[in-house]
Amino acid sequence: ANNGGYVCGEQVPIIDYYTRVQLRCKDNIESYYYGGGQEDICVYCSNDEDVLSAEDIKKDRNLEGREPYPLCKHCLEVKNKKDKVPTRDGPVNQVEKAQQARAEKRCLHSKAVADGLRRPTKRQNASK
Repeated sequence: ANNGGYVCGEQVPIIDYYTRVQLRCKDNIESYYYGGGQEDICVYCSNDEDVLSAEDIKKDRNLEGREPYPLCKHCLEVKNKKDKVPTRDGPVNQVEKAQQARAEKRCLHSKAVADGLRRPTKRQNASK
């Protein structure tokens, strides 16, 4: 059952879209699909329901300033936090990359403080 999504080996029902023969089951949706003005579908499962915005994905994952391909809520939840989310080729937003790195560092430090491995910073002491 394909639940309305793509089944490996089928032709993709899009005009002027050709599936590469060397694709395998479990491969991500090809990036070519997303450049053609098609509706957003999950890059992993081709689901078109509960597809998260790029901003929602960026809140959950550190993408190092890159733009993610669309993901549905289920696939993002199933993937381990350490798994890389597929991102588009193109320039890296250096400001966003730095902000995400700082946020990740603060999160790791807060966790270490909570675990008793580090001392709180002056800012964390002031907020108590």
